[in-house]
Amino acid sequence: MRPEISVVIPAFSVEKTVKNIVSMIRESKLVFEVIVIDNNSTDRTYDFAKSAGAKIFSCKQQGLGYAMKLGIQKCKSDLVMKLVSQQLNF
Repeated sequence: MRPEISVVIPAFSVEKTVKNIVSMIRESKLVFEVIVIDNNSTDRTYDFAKSAGAKIFSCKQQGLGYAMKLGIQKCKSDLVMKLVSQQLNF
């Protein structure tokens, strides 16, 4: 049986990169779901992530820890990979 991975991406105002990141990750056969946690973005991060096919949730408590906790709670698979969107420039 092939493992399935949930990818959690905490995001804060990364509209310029989030769509490409989500699209590329979704191409992997190992990825079961991509979850973007919008952490009070002031731009269109939420809209772009959703249009790329991510499951997206809003986290009103500011901070990486809060966003990751929510993301892990929303995962459907047992394997979780975290990506930090601010460090990925595509």
